[in-house]
Amino acid sequence: TDRTDDRHARTHRARDRAIMAASERTDSLTNEAPDAPRLTRFDWDKIAAEEAAKLELEEREEAEAEALKRTKGADASSRDAPRSAAEAEERRKREALREAKNAWLERDAADLAAKLVVGEGERGAKPRTITSADLGESKNAVHVKGATDCVFVIDSSVRCAKLFVEDCVRCEVRVAAVVVTQHAEIWGCVDCTVDVQTQLATIQADGCVGLRVRYAEFAHFGAIVHATCDGSLIVQFQRIVTQVDLVAAQAEADAAHAALTTTKDASTKDPIESPIETNEVAQYITRRVDGKLLTERVVRGKDEFPTTAREMIEARREAAVAGCPDAAKAIEESGGDELGGRIDADTSAERAERRKDAGNEAFKEGNYPQAAVHYTQCLELKPRHHVALANRAACFLKMGEHAKALDDASSCASIAPDYVKGHFRKGLALHAMGAHGEAVVALTHAEKLDPKNAQVVEALRMAAFKARQQPRD
Repeated sequence: TDRTDDRHARTHRARDRAIMAASERTDSLTNEAPDAPRLTRFDWDKIAAEEAAKLELEEREEAEAEALKRTKGADASSRDAPRSAAEAEERRKREALREAKNAWLERDAADLAAKLVVGEGERGAKPRTITSADLGESKNAVHVKGATDCVFVIDSSVRCAKLFVEDCVRCEVRVAAVVVTQHAEIWGCVDCTVDVQTQLATIQADGCVGLRVRYAEFAHFGAIVHATCDGSLIVQFQRIVTQVDLVAAQAEADAAHAALTTTKDASTKDPIESPIETNEVAQYITRRVDGKLLTERVVRGKDEFPTTAREMIEARREAAVAGCPDAAKAIEESGGDELGGRIDADTSAERAERRKDAGNEAFKEGNYPQAAVHYTQCLELKPRHHVALANRAACFLKMGEHAKALDDASSCASIAPDYVKGHFRKGLALHAMGAHGEAVVALTHAEKLDPKNAQVVEALRMAAFKARQQPRD
């Protein structure tokens, strides 16, 4: 019957939650002190019963909330009182996540409602002029999207906050509008032309092929930040015959960046020749410097603020001239001269740790999806960051994405074979996927690394019990 099926489904979900609850009780994401006390042995069946009760309570709460149409105050008054401080905290986290998700959806809906989106599905249409009347009073941005072989003219009567051009093919966009933020974003476009007839301080171009940006005046050009563009990214000026291909300029920018920077071994502080392994996408910025266009590699500071190696060296040289002893010492140690020497521009280690720490904070708040995002950003900088891999695996376990958890935990265990959490979370993922025999192998490895960890011992006991019950091939 339906009730029986629901009861079985609830039992399976409670079992998975028991595994996760066990993980949460003794396996903090933060780095524990070596002498931190271990939690006492716990009863697995008791945890399973508790999680089943929690699940039933949550389902009852959801049913009550649906019946009351989620009216303010009614949901809170209809709930049973929390039975413990931990349950009250869990409720608080769920409510905070629900509110955050609703707020995000509201902002997303508001952003979408504020955009005038044109071009979707259009092919070979006649030139279309966008005026202030098209935006009305409710729209504050223009988004040209998904058009092919079309021309769009954004009239000078338009006053908008931002301009977006996305996934267009062989289109021309003529911009005469007043863009208040002086910012435009172009991505995923192929063989398109953007004709700039107004002041734009920054154009962000990502993932474009054969993009052409044409300026009516040299003074209209501010900067173009570009990444993952292919083929060509041509910049033209109406009264200047020459043109510049920014994709071609990237090779020269890389060479200049290499000449200005050095990389140091994190443990010895000695210069090394091999680059730091990272998955971070190379980003470039082209600006007017001394009356000419200069393309440079973007460097992110420890606080994620974008700059370039040239600007970092200039800032250090100015600080040395102003009497800063640290700046003068850094120049001397880098073999510097009056030009300021070379600089260690690699901040990936510090930024990776900051991103990991942000993930830990999100995890503590129960915001597992956001925590996974932070850990992913950490891994973009340090692909072999075993703690971030283990922590992201914990997020995936919490979200029920067991295959992803297994991938991350396996990678962690391979990179850091002595790190118990990698093997433990690998075992949890395999157990949740029904591969109890393989889970026993992973959890046995974890137990050898940390035989006094009650959580590992209990998880191994349960996995072994399930493995014995599993039919053999």
